[in-house]
Amino acid sequence: MPDKSVFQYIFEKRLKFMKQPLILTICILFIHPFAMLAQDEINLNIYRDYMSLNGVWEFIENHPDEEVFKESVAKAIGDWQMQTIPGNFLPWEDQEKIRNNLCIWTRRGFTIPADQTGKDVVLNWNGIHFGAEAWINEIFIGSHVPTGPHSILIPGGTVQDGINTITLKLIGWAGLEKGVFDPQGDPPSFGYPAMPVGASHQGWGGKSPGIYDDIWMEFYEQVYMKYILAIPDIDNEQVTFRIWLDGHQKLPAEVNAYIKVRSKQSHQILSESREKLTGTRNYQEIILPLEDPLLWSTHDRNLYRADLEIGANGTLCDRASFHFGMRKIEVKNGDYYLNNQRIRFHGSNLVHEWHWGYEENIFNENIKRYIVDEAKVMNLNSFRTHTRPPPASWLDTCDTYGTMMIAELPILFNYHNPGFNAGQWEKFRKYALQDATGWITRIWNHPSIMIWVLSNESPYDSIWEETVLRDHVLSYDPSRPAFRTGENTLETLDIHPCSNYDDMMEGGFFDVMEKHSWSIHENQTKNNSEYMNLFKPLEKITEMYLGSKDHPYARLNMAEIALEHTEIMRQRDYDMILPYMYAGWTGLRGNSWRTDFPTPMAAALHSSMSPVLASLECWNRNFICGENISIPLHLINDLYVEVQAVIELCLTESDPLFVPDEDSLKRQVWKDSFNQKFDPLSHNIKEIQVSLPGQPGVYYLSAILYRDGDRPVTSQRVIRTISRPARNGEKNILVLGEDKELESWLMANDYAFHTDMTHPVQPDIILLGKSKNISESSSFPAAKILETVNKGSRLIILHQTAWNCESLADFAVAENHSRTRAFMYTGTESPHPMFDGIGHEYLKRWNGQPFNVVANPISGSFVDSADKLVWAENPETVYVARKAYGDGEIIVSQLLLREHALKMDESYDPAAERILLNLLTY
Repeated sequence: MPDKSVFQYIFEKRLKFMKQPLILTICILFIHPFAMLAQDEINLNIYRDYMSLNGVWEFIENHPDEEVFKESVAKAIGDWQMQTIPGNFLPWEDQEKIRNNLCIWTRRGFTIPADQTGKDVVLNWNGIHFGAEAWINEIFIGSHVPTGPHSILIPGGTVQDGINTITLKLIGWAGLEKGVFDPQGDPPSFGYPAMPVGASHQGWGGKSPGIYDDIWMEFYEQVYMKYILAIPDIDNEQVTFRIWLDGHQKLPAEVNAYIKVRSKQSHQILSESREKLTGTRNYQEIILPLEDPLLWSTHDRNLYRADLEIGANGTLCDRASFHFGMRKIEVKNGDYYLNNQRIRFHGSNLVHEWHWGYEENIFNENIKRYIVDEAKVMNLNSFRTHTRPPPASWLDTCDTYGTMMIAELPILFNYHNPGFNAGQWEKFRKYALQDATGWITRIWNHPSIMIWVLSNESPYDSIWEETVLRDHVLSYDPSRPAFRTGENTLETLDIHPCSNYDDMMEGGFFDVMEKHSWSIHENQTKNNSEYMNLFKPLEKITEMYLGSKDHPYARLNMAEIALEHTEIMRQRDYDMILPYMYAGWTGLRGNSWRTDFPTPMAAALHSSMSPVLASLECWNRNFICGENISIPLHLINDLYVEVQAVIELCLTESDPLFVPDEDSLKRQVWKDSFNQKFDPLSHNIKEIQVSLPGQPGVYYLSAILYRDGDRPVTSQRVIRTISRPARNGEKNILVLGEDKELESWLMANDYAFHTDMTHPVQPDIILLGKSKNISESSSFPAAKILETVNKGSRLIILHQTAWNCESLADFAVAENHSRTRAFMYTGTESPHPMFDGIGHEYLKRWNGQPFNVVANPISGSFVDSADKLVWAENPETVYVARKAYGDGEIIVSQLLLREHALKMDESYDPAAERILLNLLTY
């Protein structure tokens, strides 16, 4: 090790800091209730006399079995590297080294300030991957396995005057005990660590050992306030302080406590109390009245400051200061209530952006812009902090500006079996309770934290989480509810239809939301804390929806789906709606779609998340030209005040872009408007009548809400109009396959047909409808049919779920694989007469849930040698093909024509009917 170690470097820097002019020190003391005792000020949740240990540390990799905490061993090992803390010790790019690392040894020097010498010391950290053992001056002081916040009361006499050495041994990824990894097992198991690590066991999760948040020391004498919780009681106009006392030795029999509560804004003392506490380590309570308290809410961010001092035997032992808010959050009758008024959580997900190390740490440098200013543009009032609770700096911003936080503990399974044996489950649960305690007691006084999330997508330990873990959390903090994301909890049922976008759940999402809405217990909230996730490459998803991987409307399409799916939940009064994930939709990361909105998703959320909304319940897309349609319009007001608004209904020829776009509004083909009064916290439904154009085309139906003091918000849906084709003479039709429904439709539309192969007249068209399990037989002579086709007949094989007559047409039918969007191969509007009058847009989302257009793709020699007409998902997946056969042709169509053309109910679709009529006309 070099003669001038990092210890000497820090010591010299410390001396330089102490020699700054006196006026600097006075300014620091004036700004902050306690002096900053080291070169780096840090954001603390509770301020005390402290000294930061952030900065430059030495570290060396591995050596798990050596006593590196000893100076002689440390010198003998060799070269040490430098790392600034907070930070990771191994670079993200070197994943092989990270995954094989057993441990990290890291150390630095520190000097206790002169005015704190002789006092008792507490070592604190907010987060270490993956737990640590700690030594000071070669004396072991404690260890902590979980990755979250922890405090160690250092034994007296350990810390000396002058330079001290702190050494930590961090466990690396390879050093963690893990469950069985057997992804091919029954059920598959994934070998997760036997302790909560958040997202670290995911492919995208960080696995490098590191001190990823602040580390510091605090000073006290005899008695230390280990935990302090302010429990607001707005109904009784008082606040209860829970205090846990601790110390490295026996506590005095009696401890004096003095508490002052001030207005954080005016600093005026509003309440104070002197109480006597007993020398017990169980919590004790002190209640202070707070007359006519100013409440904290998303709009009124009133904060109070608590100053606490405790003493014993004539000595000031400890002092602390923190801010809190008077607010009440609870679940009542299946709804969330903030300060006795119902509230909805409309937000998104953060994924610990405060630890993202690229782009010059733009998130930590722009906290307010990111989670306040841009969130307000999108009408978002809350964020779930997926896989890890947020740091003090972010929570301070939320407290000050009114963004609500749903803080998630780092128990993450993603519905995977971790592969634990009984002993590992026991360890995991023990560490989960320890970690929950560390996180909750560190950040619980922030009023912006509304709810604790106990775990994410964890079905393998549900009973323990719903009982032991939940009870443990609420025993420490009874001031907030808690729930499990993607799972059931006493007060909440939360779901995660994460693949609603990349699995094209255009109709399936409706079913899931409706089922969840009706099955929910009346005393549980209805939550959806994840949807709109992207698990597939965006270019693949874009091809599925729009027909090409590089389609320019990719982001618009995603926003359109998000708008409608969000509105489904608004229409069903969901209590929490959190699409995933926010980082991709903001302007902070360089998006600049428009001057008013950075991305289409931002515009879509601005409208669909608006507290006052006129939402169209128009799920079908295709209609007959000139038709008059009736549509329910949901009139929603989540505000506590009456709202007067103007609602404009219009059909435009171009996309209003959720804004609404002014140029689009100039191209209206129909318009209506009315004034609307919204009662406070109301949800009503009004039927509106819409007159559709007489000309075929693609239009956009919008309900635009204008109100004073806010931008307009838009609910919009695509509307397609289509005309029936003219009949071109009468065709001789032969129907095979015992399809009574098809026969009834032909009769209703005045088509003459027969079902007898021996009929003497050559048929123009042979329609094969339902043919499950059909095969070569005397009643179904394939050779005879082909002979008829060879003479000029058109054989149309409609949608089949199974196919056993290869002698007629040699193709195979895949298992049900339905899609809501299909595409023509040629790129022209009418590649085949069956698509006369049918543009590409008309092969998207046919009426009636689940809106499928095609199902059961086909393959085989027939397809290989045929003209491929229609595909879905990707061009290799064929659903419609035709082949010339002599003077006739054979068409195999897996378009769901029967399902959408034959029934005169909500699944009737005129585009499907038009294609079927075309097949019978040309």
